[in-house]
Amino acid sequence: MIEPIEIDRGRLREDFEVRPIRVKHSLAHNPLFEIEALLDAADRLPPSLIECNAGNVPISFPEGKSAGDGLSPRQIVERMHNEKLWLGLKKIDLLPEYREIIEVLLSGVGESISDTHPGINNFEGYVFISSAGTIVPYHMDTEHNFLLQIRGHKAMYMLDHADPAVLREEDLERYYTNTTRRMRFDPALHSCADKWCLEPGEGMHVPVTQPHYVENGDNLSISLSVTFDTPRQQARARIYKVNHHIRQLGMRPSPYGSSNVRDNLKSAVGLMYQKAFFRRNPSW
Repeated sequence: MIEPIEIDRGRLREDFEVRPIRVKHSLAHNPLFEIEALLDAADRLPPSLIECNAGNVPISFPEGKSAGDGLSPRQIVERMHNEKLWLGLKKIDLLPEYREIIEVLLSGVGESISDTHPGINNFEGYVFISSAGTIVPYHMDTEHNFLLQIRGHKAMYMLDHADPAVLREEDLERYYTNTTRRMRFDPALHSCADKWCLEPGEGMHVPVTQPHYVENGDNLSISLSVTFDTPRQQARARIYKVNHHIRQLGMRPSPYGSSNVRDNLKSAVGLMYQKAFFRRNPSW
């Protein structure tokens, strides 16, 4: 029986996109998230949606390190007994049975945030299978995200995205115009990170552009990341991209959120650019 994400809706309305929120879910014993079912799902996904990365890497590792070239998902999982690896199954929502699960999980979220973030869209699901002790380097995401732990346990280290010592406007502008989620980490920030430990049946809302890194526990880990967009968040992305280009011209753009009039104008300009040049510049 699939249930929606269990969350305090009042807190969700208040804290959504502002700070992390702990949630609960009912996937820990769902047969679709057993290893064999996930390997079957991997065989049904396009090869371009299968990603394998090395897990024996430092926290600050913006260049990344792919692994498992030429190996099947099953062979990669078998190697996890002796190697630190993590396997990503991207857009598992392309498979109808997983799409149904994601829609049920998010069924109460859109209603709860409709006053401030109406129109959630572009639901996607990413499954991560990770060997013991793997590190997912410091990064942040541009989508709204609920990370749900299904098997094993992990620790999420979250940095405050509102702290200018962690993120400056220039950092966000570059990030939104780049093609990688990975970032360079200042070790001095480690003491500032909030540690969130996740066990099976637990999860968390990870706000957009909330920098974090992950340490997996002593056993194989399976987790599901449920992501989606909203018009407000998509407009924010366009504003940062426009600000980046304004700064490249030697000017100092007004920060995102400082003026509704300027933000609306920048978003409109970005949207026109997106419609005119999307095929040539898909990052928009």
